Amino acid sequence: VDGVIETLLDCIKEGDIDSFREVLVAHLITVNKVELAKKAGLGRRTIYDLIDPKKEFNPELKTLAALFEALAA
Repeated sequence: VDGVIETLLDCIKEGDIDSFREVLVAHLITVNKVELAKKAGLGRRTIYDLIDPKKEFNPELKTLAALFEALAA
């Protein structure tokens, strides 16, 4: 998980939103979404919306911060 967070932070530093989304989605697919949503204090639907390629990828900063915190825990 530390590698995922580090890679996501590198994507942010480089301004590479496409790679950020690819890495985040790839990781979210592998984790228990219900458990992650509870840890992050987010709705389960929020996690699924981030994964859905039909949805616009424009998460709020507070959503990303909650995800990072939950992933790091």
